[in-house]
Amino acid sequence: MSRRITTLALVSVTAASLVGTAFVSPASAGDTRALTKPEMMASLMKTADVPKNVRSAKTRSTLRTTPTRTAKYLSGADTVGPDLCFDKNGKQLNGRRPATEATAEITLESGGLNGVNMSTNNEIYNYGTPAKAQSAWRNLLKKARQCNGTVTKDMSEEGTSADVVVKTKFARTPALLGARGFTITADVSVQIAGEVDISVLGDQYAAYRVVGPAIERVEFAAISLDGSKVGINKERRAFTRSETDKVAQRVWVRWMN
Repeated sequence: MSRRITTLALVSVTAASLVGTAFVSPASAGDTRALTKPEMMASLMKTADVPKNVRSAKTRSTLRTTPTRTAKYLSGADTVGPDLCFDKNGKQLNGRRPATEATAEITLESGGLNGVNMSTNNEIYNYGTPAKAQSAWRNLLKKARQCNGTVTKDMSEEGTSADVVVKTKFARTPALLGARGFTITADVSVQIAGEVDISVLGDQYAAYRVVGPAIERVEFAAISLDGSKVGINKERRAFTRSETDKVAQRVWVRWMN
């Protein structure tokens, strides 16, 4: 599960002029430079990007909230490679650590311990050059192929029993200007038994793209602590994929200019 959730095709007019040009192999001077901090922060997902039909969990116990957005920029040892899934042994899989990273999270619903918590997040991982991004992408894709099947993980501590079951599915997505992406679906169930018994249900859907010197990811996540099964419906999946494409377009245009 995402560290941000647990601690969860729109194409610009400019892109029309770029049809037939791969994101990863630009024939321009831009292919020798890294993304700058302003370029990364300006490319991140915006609150206005999230349509109203995917914002609400529509459960009685969920507290209605106005979407709130937080964004930050990380570098060096503070960065973390792209989040993927648990492998068959219950080990968290991540991609390579980037040189710099920009992140945005938008909280859509906040039900606390009595309802549904729903949010969407976006990360841009800057590796410095397309060659380094391509190498990191190949490594990420190899690991992502392990995100298929069911993993059971015992996270029990003294006095408390905690069993986690995660079902994941990996799928490729169509090429966007020459570069194919992929998605990972995760269905999470946590049963906690102790002084208080808690049943946690969670769903996550993440889409990934490689663009120029960067890898980019958008995730939609819903976590329920009251037994409500929210799920990531087709509208939320479609939004996640299209938003990944939209942010990739922003990165591409700013980097090329």
